[in-house]
Amino acid sequence: MNTKLYVLFFLFLISLSNAQSKSTGIVPLGDGSMSVKIDLDTPNSKVKITLTGPATKWFALAFNVESMRDKTDCLLYNNTLQDASMVGGHAGPIADAIDNWNLISDSVDANTRTVVAIRDFNSGDISDYIFTPTLNSLNIIWAFACDSPDAGFYHCDYFGVSALTFSNLGLNAFDTNLNGVLIYPNPTKEDINIEYNPNSRIDSIKIFATNAELLKNISVHQSNTPISIDTSDLKKGFYFMEISSANQKTVKKFEIY
Repeated sequence: MNTKLYVLFFLFLISLSNAQSKSTGIVPLGDGSMSVKIDLDTPNSKVKITLTGPATKWFALAFNVESMRDKTDCLLYNNTLQDASMVGGHAGPIADAIDNWNLISDSVDANTRTVVAIRDFNSGDISDYIFTPTLNSLNIIWAFACDSPDAGFYHCDYFGVSALTFSNLGLNAFDTNLNGVLIYPNPTKEDINIEYNPNSRIDSIKIFATNAELLKNISVHQSNTPISIDTSDLKKGFYFMEISSANQKTVKKFEIY
């Protein structure tokens, strides 16, 4: 398939859906001992959470709640990542009978643990919070273990309440195995970021005008994520970004304003 037909083909696929993915971006919690990033993959009805916390302690995040006295859905790391619940009062979270989160990665760097997990917007479990494509903000409670292993949950100072705000990332177009690739901000004025699973590999990035003219052809020589692309030389309007590995490819549509 020649370049022009290729881009027009993806233009057609993109026009079939106007669903936009969203993200909170990385949000530090408290003094920065914890952080969270929630991505809403609307076309696939999946939510991805990237959660960091102390490497040697349990830590937890509760959804759609403003008080530790309330019962609610929770994500808990306690030796492993667990689908959990806040049971009310100031008691610590407990693991659910059924775990609906799929763990993608669990890594430690210095004193910080980073876990990444994915599940459906609606897991079908009545104890789980239901994410929606129209979600623009979400109140959360976060907490991690006290320094003393003998201290009860309610004696800790390591907890707080935060309000997360979601921003549109752009149209999620025809992913072919490079699932989970996100570009943001979209629309953008200068730089655009490409975020992907660090276990994946991206070899090249091409940017096309809507008439299929190739404007940029970038070879990628880094494995860390995100990748930042300078788009300040592009005029206002819509463009296509082709992101490729050795045998995989995805195309994203983005706007310069």
